[in-house]
Amino acid sequence: MPSYATPPPPPCRPRPPDTTAPAPVTGLAAAAGSPTSVTLSWTNPTDADYAGVVSRRTTGATPPASITDGDLVAALDNSATSHTDTGLTPSTGYAYAVFTHDSVPNYATPATTTVSTPAPPDTTAPGPVTGLAAAAGSPTSVTLSWTNPTDADYAGVMIRRTTGATPPASITDGDLVAALDNSATSYTDTAVAPATQYAYAVFTRDAVPNYATPATTTVSTPSPPTRQRRVRSPAWPLRPGPRPVSLCRGPTPPTPTTPA
Repeated sequence: MPSYATPPPPPCRPRPPDTTAPAPVTGLAAAAGSPTSVTLSWTNPTDADYAGVVSRRTTGATPPASITDGDLVAALDNSATSHTDTGLTPSTGYAYAVFTHDSVPNYATPATTTVSTPAPPDTTAPGPVTGLAAAAGSPTSVTLSWTNPTDADYAGVMIRRTTGATPPASITDGDLVAALDNSATSYTDTAVAPATQYAYAVFTRDAVPNYATPATTTVSTPSPPTRQRRVRSPAWPLRPGPRPVSLCRGPTPPTPTTPA
């Protein structure tokens, strides 16, 4: 009787390699949070094999086309939906590419976006006024005059005043006299008292505003003029002694004579 052996199983065929990348992220957006930082945000794909993203960056308007182009920004797992890129240069355009990948890894065609970082904030004040002078025009007024700086961003001046010889050191010291635009080169302060010393500070500013170190001067108002008392002259000449009395009389009558 013939004997039949169990045939061997057919050889295993190797599973074809996975060459399909997950879908790309959607809604990619870039926002410059400061002159040196950009925040990227996106929505992840729903593919079961989605493993994470690689973000890359170039300077300019052309984003990286592959995972070796440009500079690596971050490699993140599949829980990430945003990333902040720091250490950037102010006033510069950047192009970003975000590549999704699976565990192989297979990389998808990237989602891309561009953004420009803003200029750094202006923290430089214009130059101060020059030739500041103060003249007391009356016991109750002082006129200030000056020459404006030539800075392109010069926007105007703030004038402040203290009583005494020490001028205001900041824009909150003393009393505000006036805030003027960049066309003004003089101002008359009429809220002063006679016979008093005053110290003035004139602060230039730009539109931010950044305030310059002030130009300063001191001045004293004069005393008011003394009012002279008017004395009425008498109707007769002043002579020492009592007022003369008139002793005028009529003609002396004749002496009566006795008849012979």
